Amino acid sequence: MTGGPEAIGAPTTPAAPTTPAVKVNAAGLVGRWSAAGETGAKFVLDLTQEGSFNWTYAQNGKSETVKGVYAVDGDVLAMEPETGGTMLAQITEPQGGRFDFALLGAPPGDPGLKFAKVQ
Repeated sequence: MTGGPEAIGAPTTPAAPTTPAVKVNAAGLVGRWSAAGETGAKFVLDLTQEGSFNWTYAQNGKSETVKGVYAVDGDVLAMEPETGGTMLAQITEPQGGRFDFALLGAPPGDPGLKFAKVQ
């Protein structure tokens, strides 16, 4: 304990990350996207160039829409609804009209959503 980290062989400087951070192009997310959940729920996500979003959730004939603003930082999509709070999701770069969406803090094994661009 008195010898410091070097006495036990611990590195004195933190290790640099081995993989570069992913940066998703926010412009590629602009548009209308849809996804279906495992329970039959349907999701529609509208993202505008100006940074606003509409998120619609529908299941069993009932739907709910949330509106607000969004931003992309690296591979994280942050959405702030007008009603308060923040929804954070790790996303993939849109390719072939699709991207993956996984809520941060979701239970292990949660498959997330696979969004497809609506034409």
